[in-house]
Amino acid sequence: MTAATGEMANPQSMWEPMQHSGFRRFFAAAVVSNAGSWMQSVAVPFTVFEITNSKTWLGISAFTGMFVGMLASAVYYVGDAQLAGTVFEEGVWLYVVYGAVLSALGAITYWGPKLW
Repeated sequence: MTAATGEMANPQSMWEPMQHSGFRRFFAAAVVSNAGSWMQSVAVPFTVFEITNSKTWLGISAFTGMFVGMLASAVYYVGDAQLAGTVFEEGVWLYVVYGAVLSALGAITYWGPKLW
């Protein structure tokens, strides 16, 4: 909306937002963040299977990631977006607990087998 009239602005080009430095920074950060998320979604299952050589632990890893997303989505759709963000962020700690359990059970070690 324009500040003077309160009417919706009529963009002339789909690239018009890129003329604003704030949007360019936001867009660049989003690209980097999404690339990192995709790399993590490939690297975590690969690493879990390579280290443990267990389909069971691979399944537990996948379930952990999906469960956090499902729980945060359920909270969001109930109507509390702030709580959904908190649930998701705290739920990410399940990966930390998962790694600690694998380490405590001796399934992985920090100085364990070489992956390559």
